[in-house]
Amino acid sequence: MRKLQKIKDQVARDNGYESWEDAAQYLTYSNYVASIEDDGMVDEVARRYAKAVAEDALKMAAESATVNQYQHDHGATVDKQSILSTPINLDL
Repeated sequence: MRKLQKIKDQVARDNGYESWEDAAQYLTYSNYVASIEDDGMVDEVARRYAKAVAEDALKMAAESATVNQYQHDHGATVDKQSILSTPINLDL
């Protein structure tokens, strides 16, 4: 969850707020008609979070992948099962 909080705070800073909580308090206090969702901030958080999760999962899978022996016609190949069977424990 630390990664999610960092992403939320960064999106808020990118939109001119000090933190995610600051943005939520400001929009609530000012009775601003558009909410954080309407500003696209939630969508941006979701996009960045999904990208971070995918990158972490791919990195873990690549680190545990095994390479089959070199074959003259095809070069080296990756054992797909070694990637698919990798347990993914993400620190999010």
